[in-house]
Amino acid sequence: MTEIISKPSDLKKKFPEELATNKTKALKNYLTSGGVIKLEEDQIIYPNTNKLERKLGKNRKELERLKEKQDKLSKKEKKLKTDKVVDTLKRITDPLYWEHKIKMVSNNKYKETHSLVNPPMHMLHKPKWRKRLKMFVKSEEYRERLHEAKTSKIGKKLTGMNKHLKQTQDFNMEMIGRKKQETDKKIKELEKQNKAMQTLLNWLKERT
Repeated sequence: MTEIISKPSDLKKKFPEELATNKTKALKNYLTSGGVIKLEEDQIIYPNTNKLERKLGKNRKELERLKEKQDKLSKKEKKLKTDKVVDTLKRITDPLYWEHKIKMVSNNKYKETHSLVNPPMHMLHKPKWRKRLKMFVKSEEYRERLHEAKTSKIGKKLTGMNKHLKQTQDFNMEMIGRKKQETDKKIKELEKQNKAMQTLLNWLKERT
Protein backbone atom coordinates (compact mmCIF):
# COMPACT_ATOMS: atom_id res chain seq x y z
CA MET A 1 0.00 0.00 0.00
CA THR A 2 1.33 3.42 -1.02
CA GLU A 3 1.56 6.05 1.69
CA ILE A 4 2.00 9.75 0.91
CA ILE A 5 3.76 12.01 3.40
CA SER A 6 3.42 15.78 3.02
CA LYS A 7 3.85 16.90 6.64
CA PRO A 8 7.19 17.01 8.53
CA SER A 9 5.51 15.64 11.68
CA ASP A 10 4.30 12.54 9.81
CA LEU A 11 7.78 11.90 8.44
CA LYS A 12 9.34 12.17 11.89
CA LYS A 13 6.81 9.71 13.30
CA LYS A 14 7.57 7.28 10.51
CA PHE A 15 11.36 7.46 10.86
CA PRO A 16 12.05 8.70 14.41
CA GLU A 17 15.51 7.17 14.71
CA GLU A 18 16.80 7.86 11.20
CA LEU A 19 16.09 11.58 11.12
CA ALA A 20 18.85 13.46 12.89
CA THR A 21 18.28 17.15 13.69
CA ASN A 22 20.01 18.43 10.53
CA LYS A 23 17.93 16.10 8.36
CA THR A 24 14.68 17.09 10.05
CA LYS A 25 15.11 20.78 9.29
CA ALA A 26 16.09 20.26 5.65
CA LEU A 27 13.33 17.73 5.01
CA LYS A 28 10.82 20.05 6.66
CA ASN A 29 11.80 22.70 4.11
CA TYR A 30 11.33 20.17 1.32
CA LEU A 31 7.83 19.22 2.44
CA THR A 32 6.63 22.73 3.34
CA SER A 33 7.68 23.99 -0.12
CA GLY A 34 5.26 21.56 -1.78
CA GLY A 35 7.35 18.41 -1.95
CA VAL A 36 5.93 14.98 -1.09
CA ILE A 37 7.42 11.62 -0.15
CA LYS A 38 5.76 8.36 -1.22
CA LEU A 39 6.32 5.16 0.70
CA GLU A 40 5.61 1.55 -0.10
CA GLU A 41 6.16 -0.83 2.79
CA ASP A 42 8.42 1.73 4.47
CA GLN A 43 10.53 2.06 1.31
CA ILE A 44 10.74 5.49 -0.30
CA ILE A 45 9.60 5.16 -3.91
CA TYR A 46 9.24 8.88 -4.62
CA PRO A 47 11.24 10.95 -5.21
CA ASN A 48 14.00 8.66 -6.43
CA THR A 49 17.70 9.53 -6.61
CA ASN A 50 17.65 10.10 -10.39
CA LYS A 51 14.81 12.62 -10.15
CA LEU A 52 16.48 14.49 -7.30
CA GLU A 53 19.83 14.62 -9.11
CA ARG A 54 18.19 15.99 -12.27
CA LYS A 55 16.26 18.60 -10.28
CA LEU A 56 19.38 19.62 -8.35
CA GLY A 57 21.31 20.01 -11.60
CA LYS A 58 18.57 22.21 -13.05
CA ASN A 59 18.38 24.28 -9.86
CA ARG A 60 22.15 24.80 -9.75
CA LYS A 61 22.12 26.18 -13.29
CA GLU A 62 19.28 28.53 -12.38
CA LEU A 63 21.15 29.57 -9.23
CA GLU A 64 24.22 30.37 -11.31
CA ARG A 65 22.09 32.45 -13.70
CA LEU A 66 20.51 34.38 -10.81
CA LYS A 67 23.89 35.11 -9.22
CA GLU A 68 25.20 36.42 -12.54
CA LYS A 69 22.12 38.63 -12.81
CA GLN A 70 22.66 39.88 -9.24
CA ASP A 71 26.29 40.67 -10.05
CA LYS A 72 25.28 42.70 -13.13
CA LEU A 73 22.67 44.62 -11.12
CA SER A 74 25.26 45.41 -8.44
CA LYS A 75 27.64 46.72 -11.09
CA LYS A 76 24.89 48.91 -12.58
CA GLU A 77 24.04 50.25 -9.13
CA LYS A 78 27.72 50.97 -8.41
CA LYS A 79 28.10 52.73 -11.77
CA LEU A 80 25.12 55.01 -11.08
CA LYS A 81 26.63 55.97 -7.72
CA THR A 82 30.12 56.44 -9.22
CA ASP A 83 28.73 58.58 -12.03
CA LYS A 84 27.61 61.17 -9.48
CA VAL A 85 31.18 61.52 -8.19
CA VAL A 86 32.56 61.69 -11.74
CA ASP A 87 29.97 64.34 -12.64
CA THR A 88 31.17 66.52 -9.78
CA LEU A 89 34.88 66.15 -10.57
CA LYS A 90 34.43 66.90 -14.27
CA ARG A 91 32.11 69.81 -13.58
CA ILE A 92 34.49 71.69 -11.30
CA THR A 93 37.30 71.49 -13.89
CA ASP A 94 35.13 72.74 -16.75
CA PRO A 95 35.57 76.47 -17.69
CA LEU A 96 32.01 76.54 -19.02
CA TYR A 97 30.70 75.61 -15.58
CA TRP A 98 32.57 78.51 -13.98
CA GLU A 99 31.26 80.85 -16.65
CA HIS A 100 27.80 79.70 -15.62
CA LYS A 101 28.59 80.30 -11.93
CA ILE A 102 29.82 83.85 -12.63
CA LYS A 103 26.65 84.66 -14.58
CA MET A 104 24.56 83.30 -11.73
CA VAL A 105 26.11 85.99 -9.50
CA SER A 106 26.41 88.87 -11.96
CA ASN A 107 23.40 88.49 -14.27
CA ASN A 108 19.95 88.61 -12.64
CA LYS A 109 18.11 87.76 -15.85
CA TYR A 110 20.36 84.72 -16.36
CA LYS A 111 19.75 83.64 -12.78
CA GLU A 112 15.97 84.04 -13.20
CA THR A 113 15.90 81.94 -16.38
CA HIS A 114 18.13 79.31 -14.77
CA SER A 115 15.78 79.07 -11.81
CA LEU A 116 12.82 78.73 -14.15
CA VAL A 117 14.29 76.20 -16.60
CA ASN A 118 16.53 74.42 -14.08
CA PRO A 119 19.06 72.98 -16.59
CA PRO A 120 21.22 70.08 -15.33
CA MET A 121 24.59 71.86 -15.25
CA HIS A 122 26.18 68.85 -13.54
CA MET A 123 25.78 67.02 -16.87
CA LEU A 124 28.03 69.41 -18.83
CA HIS A 125 30.51 66.66 -19.68
CA LYS A 126 27.83 64.40 -21.15
CA PRO A 127 27.68 64.65 -24.98
CA LYS A 128 23.90 64.31 -24.85
CA TRP A 129 23.60 67.50 -22.76
CA ARG A 130 26.74 69.48 -23.63
CA LYS A 131 25.43 71.31 -26.70
CA ARG A 132 22.18 72.46 -25.07
CA LEU A 133 23.87 73.51 -21.84
CA LYS A 134 26.56 75.40 -23.72
CA MET A 135 23.85 77.25 -25.66
CA PHE A 136 22.13 78.09 -22.37
CA VAL A 137 25.33 79.62 -20.95
CA LYS A 138 26.47 81.37 -24.14
CA SER A 139 23.29 82.43 -25.95
CA GLU A 140 20.97 85.06 -24.54
CA GLU A 141 18.56 84.45 -27.43
CA TYR A 142 18.37 80.74 -26.57
CA ARG A 143 17.68 81.56 -22.92
CA GLU A 144 14.93 83.98 -23.93
CA ARG A 145 13.24 81.27 -26.02
CA LEU A 146 13.42 78.85 -23.10
CA HIS A 147 12.10 81.51 -20.72
CA GLU A 148 9.20 82.26 -23.04
CA ALA A 149 8.41 78.58 -23.52
CA LYS A 150 8.54 77.87 -19.78
CA THR A 151 6.26 80.79 -18.87
CA SER A 152 3.65 79.82 -21.48
CA LYS A 153 0.44 78.15 -20.38
CA ILE A 154 1.70 74.71 -21.44
CA GLY A 155 5.27 75.31 -20.27
CA LYS A 156 4.18 76.02 -16.69
CA LYS A 157 2.91 72.46 -16.46
CA LEU A 158 6.16 70.92 -17.68
CA THR A 159 8.86 69.61 -15.37
CA GLY A 160 12.22 71.41 -15.37
CA MET A 161 15.09 69.70 -17.20
CA ASN A 162 17.10 69.02 -14.07
CA LYS A 163 14.09 67.75 -12.13
CA HIS A 164 13.09 65.46 -14.99
CA LEU A 165 16.64 64.08 -15.18
CA LYS A 166 16.77 63.50 -11.42
CA GLN A 167 13.42 61.73 -11.52
CA THR A 168 14.75 59.44 -14.26
CA GLN A 169 17.95 58.72 -12.32
CA ASP A 170 16.03 58.08 -9.09
CA PHE A 171 13.63 55.79 -10.95
CA ASN A 172 16.54 53.81 -12.45
CA MET A 173 18.17 53.46 -9.04
CA GLU A 174 14.89 52.38 -7.46
CA MET A 175 14.26 49.79 -10.18
CA ILE A 176 17.73 48.31 -9.78
CA GLY A 177 17.27 48.13 -6.00
CA ARG A 178 13.92 46.41 -6.43
CA LYS A 179 15.30 43.89 -8.92
CA LYS A 180 18.22 43.17 -6.59
CA GLN A 181 15.84 42.44 -3.71
CA GLU A 182 13.67 40.17 -5.88
CA THR A 183 16.72 38.31 -7.21
CA ASP A 184 18.22 37.94 -3.73
CA LYS A 185 14.94 36.47 -2.49
CA LYS A 186 14.93 33.92 -5.34
CA ILE A 187 18.57 33.00 -4.65
CA LYS A 188 17.91 32.37 -0.96
CA GLU A 189 14.80 30.31 -1.71
CA LEU A 190 16.62 28.22 -4.30
CA GLU A 191 19.57 27.64 -1.98
CA LYS A 192 17.16 26.47 0.71
CA GLN A 193 15.46 24.10 -1.77
CA ASN A 194 18.80 22.72 -2.94
CA LYS A 195 19.95 22.06 0.61
CA ALA A 196 16.71 20.23 1.37
CA MET A 197 16.89 18.11 -1.79
CA GLN A 198 20.58 17.33 -1.23
CA THR A 199 19.77 16.16 2.31
CA LEU A 200 16.94 13.98 1.00
CA LEU A 201 19.19 12.61 -1.75
CA ASN A 202 21.92 11.72 0.76
CA TRP A 203 19.35 10.07 3.02
CA LEU A 204 17.96 7.98 0.17
CA LYS A 205 21.47 6.81 -0.70
CA GLU A 206 22.12 5.92 2.95
CA ARG A 207 19.00 3.74 2.96
CA THR A 208 19.92 1.75 -0.16
